Amino acid sequence: MLMKNKKLFVLSNPDLLVAVKRGAKALFIMDIQIYLNNEGLFIRQIDQSGAAMLIIKCPSTSFQEFWIDKDEEHILIVPSGKFSKAVERIEKMKGPIVVTLGDAELIIKSEGVKSKSFTIELFADDEDDVKKEPEIGHPTKVILDSKEFFGQVKDLDGFSENVFLQMKDGYFNVYGDKKEVFIQTLLADNEMYEVVLDGETTARYSLSFLSEIVKLFKEYEKITVEFTDNKPLILTTIIGEITAKTILAPVVEQLH
Repeated sequence: MLMKNKKLFVLSNPDLLVAVKRGAKALFIMDIQIYLNNEGLFIRQIDQSGAAMLIIKCPSTSFQEFWIDKDEEHILIVPSGKFSKAVERIEKMKGPIVVTLGDAELIIKSEGVKSKSFTIELFADDEDDVKKEPEIGHPTKVILDSKEFFGQVKDLDGFSENVFLQMKDGYFNVYGDKKEVFIQTLLADNEMYEVVLDGETTARYSLSFLSEIVKLFKEYEKITVEFTDNKPLILTTIIGEITAKTILAPVVEQLH
């Protein structure tokens, strides 16, 4: 239920809003569904094709101020175009950012010596359409430099339709459909990689989708990559107390 002129929260920096903006852009999400309760802010949204999911979690403790009561909740449907433009125009400003819920509108205001305020009309919410985060178990999990992984995926552009991820014989491999591009990294004593789970496996994902998704993560220091044959790829980064994650469906044809 929308309430007129209710302050929702105050952010000390724009990290959360920037992560939402980047996630919506990477997955071509037109309308961002933001769920708020007393535990924090959550986004669990499937892209229009149904192949990928964006998940963002921000606990209430990470906000400078947070005004959501115990039994209170809000589902806000925000057009990503206007949201992204508002974030781009305040993300480099100094001072706190106050987010207020108006009468069917979201008000984002940067306060300080100079202030800017952007009012975005909200779409009607659907309380039965809050997605749940799927539970996916993977035997392979590696943490690496985000720009390193971005570069590996980018190297396949123009050579392949799919990207293969493989953990085998102590190597992390990234390659194309016919191995026309094959990137092999030895994991032993490699400071750029931390192997959390080292189950040997090979998995295949759409290069066009993954190329866009990795753009969300390349500005952050580390990315966690979890994959298994015929299971969705999970990419995760941590920004302070914020968790940003994407889940991408596999290409399930038989591997050769």
